[in-house]
Amino acid sequence: MINMTNSEKRAIIILVSVILASVLIQWFLPHENRPDVYDYSHDDSLFMAASNDTSKKNSTGSTVIGKTSKKASKKAQNKKQSELKPKSIDINTAAYEELTRLPRIGKVTATAILKYRDENGPFKTLQDLTKVNRIGPKTLEKISPYIYITPDSIKTKNMP
Repeated sequence: MINMTNSEKRAIIILVSVILASVLIQWFLPHENRPDVYDYSHDDSLFMAASNDTSKKNSTGSTVIGKTSKKASKKAQNKKQSELKPKSIDINTAAYEELTRLPRIGKVTATAILKYRDENGPFKTLQDLTKVNRIGPKTLEKISPYIYITPDSIKTKNMP
């Protein structure tokens, strides 16, 4: 037999009793379902639904979040243009709503056109539109199929 001191015997008895107690606990209480564990599946589905609203797939298949893709903005612009007929807006009499329907003309540019027209009188030629802030040659090229100037609108605006 192995000769051990009293302190070594006590240490082995404590170790064996701890192991025996843990085995008995596992045997009597095997893998309980804990109701306090939270199920995140509902929150995950809400998150996925919300992120589908704000994310778009671009042409490469990667996700663009918070930005509209160029393809989507082109579709919106084409829809805006399809509603316009060629030479349908007189630039000297057009209201704010009509101006914003023009391609590449947003709220700020439409306001600038109206302000310029009020301060300087009617436009005599389409080229005069380039004097308005935010309208350059490219913008003029995009909007010129949809706008026109009548001689009547020039004369009536110049009269006091």
